[in-house]
Amino acid sequence: MNPINPWKQPFLAEMKECDVMTKPNLGEKDILNPSEAIEYFVLSRRKFYDLLKNTDGEDFLAYYGERKLIIRVAFETYLLHHPELRRRV
Repeated sequence: MNPINPWKQPFLAEMKECDVMTKPNLGEKDILNPSEAIEYFVLSRRKFYDLLKNTDGEDFLAYYGERKLIIRVAFETYLLHHPELRRRV
């Protein structure tokens, strides 16, 4: 009997790579937080936060308490009509 692990359960170091939970791809998520939306759509941080601050009830917004979340598919449509939010490279 192993005194450190008497129940013979695997430690994290013993777990296989497929057992470890990975972060989902941002393109697969339906709802993004503001930081994820900025990263995924390559947006200007300042312009995007100004948009969130000055908009209320847009089609691409979902609310969780006070938090504003972005519906990815609806925001893609919004970006087609407002390309000025994208960061200039």
